[in-house]
Amino acid sequence: MVKGLVVILMLKNENKYVYGPGDQKPEHTMLEQVLNHLHFCEHIIIADGMSDDGSDEVYKRYKNVKVFQQETPFNENNILNSLLDYARKYTDSKWVLYLDGDEILENLAILYIKKFIKFNDPAIRHTVRFGYMNLWRSRTKYRTDKFHDQLSGKFFSLHPDLKSFGSAYNNHHFAFGTIDNFGNIYNSKTYVVHYAWVDWNHIEKKYKQCVWMETELNKKDATEAENICKVILDEEGIRLNTLSKFDIDGDV
Repeated sequence: MVKGLVVILMLKNENKYVYGPGDQKPEHTMLEQVLNHLHFCEHIIIADGMSDDGSDEVYKRYKNVKVFQQETPFNENNILNSLLDYARKYTDSKWVLYLDGDEILENLAILYIKKFIKFNDPAIRHTVRFGYMNLWRSRTKYRTDKFHDQLSGKFFSLHPDLKSFGSAYNNHHFAFGTIDNFGNIYNSKTYVVHYAWVDWNHIEKKYKQCVWMETELNKKDATEAENICKVILDEEGIRLNTLSKFDIDGDV
């Protein structure tokens, strides 16, 4: 276990088995897989959007988990900033890892974080960005094209200036004091494995949710909202690669 490391998780109803049409049912639910992968973190703080899938029974099995139930839709910036404040006040953490409930780190990313903590000063502003393995219609195939080849800030020094910025309901990010101050930026060549696109029904649901958010929350007209969100369903020029069973622990 890495001392001084807290992870903040945002999730809702992750206590389900995530798999594509050609996959075997996994051994663990998504929530169990995520929490098992975070065994190296000293503290886990969860913002749960009122899950009604039995997640509360899973949480009880993990002693280092603190859960805050949140009504949805909720203001992600406000929630994240309150969780950062909680981590500073009630844990001895110096570093923070931010993940959604359908994201896990590949093994090399975990090793990267451990080495980074060993050789860097948490009193200095640090941002580490990871690549994305967006699994696509399968637990073993991921996209490597267009918007599915990106970097995202996920790991930071828990500096007093660190806070969440951006849209209240989506597209937020962490920065130090101002929206574009990321401190020292490190682009890791390791990856976050993202399960959001494994089940096509879930993909269609995310598309509809995106359209709703753009029209109702961001006040876009229907056509503009659909144009913004259509990338979610786009498979034009799709390129896939294979996730090795050695990239992550446990079942894939």
